[in-house]
Amino acid sequence: MKSFITHKITAMLLLLIFVLATAGYAQEKEAEKEAHQGKSDDEIARELANPNNSLASLTFKNQFRWYTGDLPDADDQSNYTLLFQPVFPFSMKPPASGGKANLFVRPAFPLLFDQPTFDAEQGEFDGVTALGDIDFDIGYGVTEKNGFLWAFGMVGTLPTATDSDVAGKQLRLGPGMLIAKFEKWGM
Repeated sequence: MKSFITHKITAMLLLLIFVLATAGYAQEKEAEKEAHQGKSDDEIARELANPNNSLASLTFKNQFRWYTGDLPDADDQSNYTLLFQPVFPFSMKPPASGGKANLFVRPAFPLLFDQPTFDAEQGEFDGVTALGDIDFDIGYGVTEKNGFLWAFGMVGTLPTATDSDVAGKQLRLGPGMLIAKFEKWGM
């Protein structure tokens, strides 16, 4: 019964996140359409390749994992994780160098399906389906006209897992920094 309630709560949370993100995305998309009018598909693709771009996005990543190990039946374990990662960029005042500056927020919501957890008392694996801990990064980034990209901010994990067997049970925060150089061949 507890598992059914957990699944129901997880599904409702994901639906709420999807609805809110879709509504925000639609509003942002209209603003982007006006800002990016006249750009070719290639120019927009280049901008999307830049982690400091001004385009909002909704990303769904599919992750399949197969496990090996010394525990009984460890080699028979696998799981699937759906990672939903919206990106919310906010354009900032350009720096004196004339580059493009953004404040960005990127949460990542993992939904674990049949995540193997080992029960030491029973000596076997159980499968857990739950929302995992939410990872995020928040930062300020600048893309210079010469192709240099630099960003700094904060990365972290929120202890939001809906099942204690897959929870990190810690609030983690730390600094984040990025330095990169875009070349014509890489864009």
